[in-house]
Amino acid sequence: DLVLHVHLHGSGKDGLLHHPLTNGSVPWAEQLRVLRSREFASAATMEIRYRYALAAGEPWTVLAASYRRALEAITPR
Repeated sequence: DLVLHVHLHGSGKDGLLHHPLTNGSVPWAEQLRVLRSREFASAATMEIRYRYALAAGEPWTVLAASYRRALEAITPR
């Protein structure tokens, strides 16, 4: 009930933040599912650095894949 905003990103093997959701060990999908189960209806901001997306491939494709993964995690099954 107290969460008003979520800031979503992955982390790299180096521990740096703002990586695509395909990198690192941040349990973001599980956390989004918990928020969904509690009917979270506030803002979620996905922030990924372009240079980290570039390192993983074509940046817009990598960013789109991260967006799709986040949507899959919050979409009821």
